[in-house]
Amino acid sequence: TLLVDYLMQENMMSISTNELKLYEKRIDNCFAARDMCNEGTWAFDFWQRTAMTLLRTLNRKMNEYK
Repeated sequence: TLLVDYLMQENMMSISTNELKLYEKRIDNCFAARDMCNEGTWAFDFWQRTAMTLLRTLNRKMNEYK
């Protein structure tokens, strides 16, 4: 995927490729679930917050190895 390709080019692959792909898939799935909900509902907010939490966790893991 684009994120994995970018990180490999920049030699920033400090976490495993498999772990990165799993996070990316989880984040994509959260956004897909969010997009099936009406904006302003608890489900929309839940999936939005879950995706952001996963993204922050991924960023934190990547920054640990710099």
